[in-house]
Amino acid sequence: MHYAQHPLNALPRGHRLHEYELLRVLGFGGFGMTYLGFDHNLDKAVAIKEYLPDDIAARTRNNSVIPKASQFRGDFDWGLDRFLDEARTLARFDHHHIIKVHRFFEAHGTAYIVMEYAEGETLSEFLNRNGTLTETELKAILKPILDGLEVVHNADFLHRDIKPDNIIIRDEDGLPVLLDFGAARQAIGVKTCSITSIITPGYAPIEQYSSRGDQGPWTDIYALGGVCYRTLTGQAPDDATDRLHDDPLIPVSKQCSGQASQRFLSAIDWALAMDEDDRPQSIGEWRTELIEGKSRRGNFQPTIFTASGTTSSPKPQKRKTTGSQKRSSAKNNAPQMVSQKGRNISAGQGSIGNVFAALCSFFIPGLGQLIQGRLLIAVIQFFAAGLLWMILLGWVIHLWAVLDAARWRP
Repeated sequence: MHYAQHPLNALPRGHRLHEYELLRVLGFGGFGMTYLGFDHNLDKAVAIKEYLPDDIAARTRNNSVIPKASQFRGDFDWGLDRFLDEARTLARFDHHHIIKVHRFFEAHGTAYIVMEYAEGETLSEFLNRNGTLTETELKAILKPILDGLEVVHNADFLHRDIKPDNIIIRDEDGLPVLLDFGAARQAIGVKTCSITSIITPGYAPIEQYSSRGDQGPWTDIYALGGVCYRTLTGQAPDDATDRLHDDPLIPVSKQCSGQASQRFLSAIDWALAMDEDDRPQSIGEWRTELIEGKSRRGNFQPTIFTASGTTSSPKPQKRKTTGSQKRSSAKNNAPQMVSQKGRNISAGQGSIGNVFAALCSFFIPGLGQLIQGRLLIAVIQFFAAGLLWMILLGWVIHLWAVLDAARWRP
């Protein structure tokens, strides 16, 4: 969102929406407008978000919002439904570190979401004023945000627009609150092919640039990793599209070595992995490494990318495992339930078993294989041995008959 005194396409100051009076514009973007309002019923300030996708819609003289052309009507209505669906979802959350939705309604041909107004400054403003943060200061901001975001993820919902501008540090208690969810904006951007106008370079992972991208908790984790990178290094990460080839991003574990614990820095690099499978797959998994300092990854070695794109440590294994891989791993790592003594006899791996099996195979072909449990091989050997014995016996009988005839010849 951009901050301005009063954009030309905004509703006028003093405009009334039910019991809410609009005081000024808090921010605006390609998706809509956010106003500071005053609730005359409850006598308190509120934030009001208006659905106004400026790529496909415009405001008329009577303050209504309409599609710019008839061919945009379908996309406009579809986006309006997504906007209201997001409001319904957010209204279910009641967490101190997630912005609270009070109500939503339709008016002027569009829709509005009424939310709590969190007084304070954005993390972006805080960083511009104070520079970078220490590990302790950053953890104090991260832990509450992670707790709130985990509640959101557990409801199968994503934020999709985490960045320093969307984290407010409250004046009343100095604690952070996450606001301005971008799920509906993301949907509209994909639908109207204006995806680059509603994502924030540096904080959006590569899967958000495509309608076919595999998005999940790891998508928000990447964005939070970008926030961590910004707070520690003083600069936003490189855009994900620039990192596809010859990744120029210098890992935070290299940039800030000695300024924070190596495990903490490595956890941030883990979150900023390009491949979503190489990132933490849940907030809980990442929190354990990032905040608690307990590894769930065994001896994880973070990938260290240099400016030339080479790596100086092994790449971590992907977090997702296919069913065949799991079955293979289970088979290879399965405990052996047969005693060593039993294995020596039944599997023919001990010296006594080998001698016994060899003797049986010599005198009775196939019996040794049968003892070792190889039924098919044993049957084949029995059949071959029987056929060989029949041929040999035939030759013996024939030879005996020839000798016997020669013996009695006059």
